[in-house]
Amino acid sequence: MSDWRQSAYNVRQVKIAMRNAQNKKRSKAKNKNQSAKNEALIIEAHQTYLNVAQSYLDKVGQTLASITQSGLADAIDLRKKTQIESFFAHAVRQIDQIKRRVILGEVIPHAEKVFSIFQPHTEWISKGKAGVPVELGVKVCILEDQYQFILHYQVMQQQTDDQVAVEMPVGSPRL
Repeated sequence: MSDWRQSAYNVRQVKIAMRNAQNKKRSKAKNKNQSAKNEALIIEAHQTYLNVAQSYLDKVGQTLASITQSGLADAIDLRKKTQIESFFAHAVRQIDQIKRRVILGEVIPHAEKVFSIFQPHTEWISKGKAGVPVELGVKVCILEDQYQFILHYQVMQQQTDDQVAVEMPVGSPRL
C-alpha cells in the first residue's frame, strides 16, 4: 500500500527509539542524585519509544479501516488482515505492559506475560541448574522403560512435575 512505502525507514525509527530506551537502562549509578536523574531519563526514553510505536499503531488502525472499507478480494486478503489484527493486538498489549512496568512502576503478573507471539503456548521454565537457569518452551513428561523406549508421554502445559507425578506406596519395599 502506498501508505507504507517507507516501511524500512519506519522500522528503523522504532528500532532507534527502542535501542535508546534499552541503553538508558544500562546505567548503574551509585550516587542517589545521579540515579534519580537516570531514572527520569529512562522514563523519558521509554515514553518516546511508546509514542513512536503508538503513532505507527494508529497508522495501522487507519490502514485496517481502509482495507475493511474497500472490501477484501479473496481468502488470502482476509488471512493477511486477520494476521495484521493479531499482531496489532500483541503490540497494544506490549505497549500497555511497558507503560505499566517502566513508567508506572507496576509489577506485571506472570500470567499476563507472553514469551512468544508466534507460539503463544510457550512458558518460562525455571530449571534451577547452574549454567542455564531458565528456558522457554513447554515441559514434557516422558515415561521410558529400561531400554529407553518411550512408553508414555504427556505435554504439561501450565503444570508442574509434582502435579503429574505418580505417588509411591508408603511402607517397606517388598522384594
